[in-house]
Amino acid sequence: MQIVHRADYNWQGAPTLYYVNGDNYTEIYPATFKTNYEQIEHAEIPFPPDFYAVAGNASAKSQADIDENITGITWWCDGNGPEDRTSRPRATFPRQTCSAHMQVILRFPDCVDPNKINNYAYAAAHSGRCPANMKRMPSLRFSIRYDTRRAVPGGWKGVPPFRLACGEV
Repeated sequence: MQIVHRADYNWQGAPTLYYVNGDNYTEIYPATFKTNYEQIEHAEIPFPPDFYAVAGNASAKSQADIDENITGITWWCDGNGPEDRTSRPRATFPRQTCSAHMQVILRFPDCVDPNKINNYAYAAAHSGRCPANMKRMPSLRFSIRYDTRRAVPGGWKGVPPFRLACGEV
């Protein structure tokens, strides 16, 4: 999964989520979209002009390519559940119908080389610190909720009937 954030606040949209029923793909539009800036007190610099970044791993082809502890990508059922995050990889869709919205959290890289802004990283990948040539920025987090109950009124259990426009992961 990848989402691009630009420092000028123009983002390239929320992840496009589809309900898949055979060969039919129906887009599920976000019900809510929120951005939060976190760990501002740890930031050494603001977002550089013209900075853009990809959340997650743009070259990921499978769940094994996602390090949830670093990227923070997490899907779960909002509200009262049911919740199954402890029995599946957190970066995969819930395995049963959500009683409220299905939500995803995306965290963007928080380290950048100010002299080469397309070189960025997650501080979490480096024991909570930026690599030597990089500076810490605020941590940007997207929280997106999708109304999957409307798209799948009969619900689901087991393999989720969803796909992202960027692929399986």
